[in-house]
Amino acid sequence: MPSSESLRAHGFAAMLGSSSPGIILPKKANWIPRVVSRLLILVCFTLATAAPSSAEEKHPEHLLKLATLAPEGSSWVQAMRNIDAEVRRKTDGVVGFKIYPGGVQGDE
Repeated sequence: MPSSESLRAHGFAAMLGSSSPGIILPKKANWIPRVVSRLLILVCFTLATAAPSSAEEKHPEHLLKLATLAPEGSSWVQAMRNIDAEVRRKTDGVVGFKIYPGGVQGDE
């Protein structure tokens, strides 16, 4: 078994009997807490930015689902979205519509 200094100097290549330098191991394992803390910061940042805003969290108590063959962006769907916004505003968000445009729920 090669010595630890030999492994540090030549990496895993020395352990495998190769003369080419490989991965060089650090002398101390003090890099592990830094890597773990950076990963935790990255995960926390990702979760914080991916969390829905307070406006998106409001789900109406009564949700009416509407499916239509009219494509997204058509005047029909825009009118339905305007009606949804008005109903939510007048009922303080208690009633709302979920609109499925473009026949995504199937045809007639």
